[in-house]
Amino acid sequence: MKTNFLTFYTEGHPIDNGWDLKDRRHGIKAILQDSFDKTIFYTPSKVSRKISEQYVKEVPNSGHWGKIGNQAWKPAIIHEEIKKMSTGDILIYHDINYKKYRQYTEIKNLKNLFPQWLEWCDFDFFIPMSVSTIIFNTGEQGEELHVQPLKQWCKQHSLRNLAIDYDFSCNFLQCVVNLMVFRKTDVSLDFIKLWLNLCEQEQYMNSMDYESERDGSFLNHLPEQSAANIILCNWIVENKHNIPEDYPRFGFIDRDITKPVFKTEI
Repeated sequence: MKTNFLTFYTEGHPIDNGWDLKDRRHGIKAILQDSFDKTIFYTPSKVSRKISEQYVKEVPNSGHWGKIGNQAWKPAIIHEEIKKMSTGDILIYHDINYKKYRQYTEIKNLKNLFPQWLEWCDFDFFIPMSVSTIIFNTGEQGEELHVQPLKQWCKQHSLRNLAIDYDFSCNFLQCVVNLMVFRKTDVSLDFIKLWLNLCEQEQYMNSMDYESERDGSFLNHLPEQSAANIILCNWIVENKHNIPEDYPRFGFIDRDITKPVFKTEI
């Protein structure tokens, strides 16, 4: 079984419209120290060249991430790389900006920890529940754990049009796609292809409300993360692929992979 690590960084002007994160590549390589069979880096220019400009082109009526495709590149690069792997191999995606989130340096332990995560969540792939001690409105560090219902981070237009069970999806404790572990199976491929399909539809990726009124608790629309969560909600409602009804069962406090916490503890 092979285990590959995948990430993405922008290079900044004049190469692309994102931040200049080229130095993160060297930092991540130093942190991982060749612990994976293959470490794969994508940039917007590599996505355009190898996959399609579609996933990194500017999306109108969007926030910062709209400058590089509203992160539609995320399922695109995951699909591109996992299809090259053998059945049963592992692909781990993790965001690269360890200087913004210092706890990301703990990814040096990824290869030792991920088998336990897949066992705990009891599914073909793992996307952690979002758990934070940060108070969003102030940015201050608190002491209490906060989970985040999907309706806070997904616009109503997406929920109204895509969710099979609207109320369940609104209150689903969202998963955060900064970290994902996929075992290559038909189940994982099904999810990735559905996710990519939704991310190709601009109406679900931009910030426009269309004719939907905003929920009173709404904070921001996280485009590719919202799409992934709605798929998970629909699968749970339909019991598709025997996904556990309490998926993913746990997450990490403030994105620190050394601090797992289960839904039953919150």
